[in-house]
Amino acid sequence: MTPSKNTGNLSRKLLCFNNKLSQTRMVVENSFGRLKGRWRCLHKRLDCETDRAPVMVGHAVFFTKFVKSTTKNLMMT
Repeated sequence: MTPSKNTGNLSRKLLCFNNKLSQTRMVVENSFGRLKGRWRCLHKRLDCETDRAPVMVGHAVFFTKFVKSTTKNLMMT
């Protein structure tokens, strides 16, 4: 999605949309940054079909949560 161009005459609704879109993009970019920090394989190009990329990213999210919860449980015992 692309934000609406602000030439000085955007409606309040479009300004709000641009703001929310920007916030959402920041969350997604930060999430991918965290995933790339943990899983070095995400630093390089994914050599797979484009329809498999969401599955691979989903697995990375799952394993990140698994490792985080497992580490947290080990520290509590």
